[in-house]
Amino acid sequence: MKPKTLSIDVETFSSVDLISCGVYKYVESDDFQILLFAYSFDYGPVQIIKLAEGEEIPEDIVGYIYDKDVEKTAFNANFERTCLGKALGRYCEPEQWSCTMVLAGSCGLPMSLKGVGMALGLSEDKAKMKEGSDLIRYS
Repeated sequence: MKPKTLSIDVETFSSVDLISCGVYKYVESDDFQILLFAYSFDYGPVQIIKLAEGEEIPEDIVGYIYDKDVEKTAFNANFERTCLGKALGRYCEPEQWSCTMVLAGSCGLPMSLKGVGMALGLSEDKAKMKEGSDLIRYS
């Protein structure tokens, strides 16, 4: 059964500094790569694909990423869709994405994942996956 919503989080690496250069220069770096791809269908259990270890995003998931009838959600959706567009070689239409960072800001919450986690009283392991942070430091 096709999901209504596909929630996505990616952990990435690039030698280009994201903060000073922005996401577009970041993904254009020769060494840009998606290390982890985490996803959830209709807010169910999270699945993790370890691209840095040779795993690949299954074709059905790629199909859902580009399916106009499946809403994609992400915290800072522009980052996720730009990274996925570069990695998959195909533009991700912004109209198909909802940004939970913007939603958080519209509710008076901080517009950082860490800040939202703190404001909601989440433990650090619930606010951001430790595996992603560890993998980024390792790279």
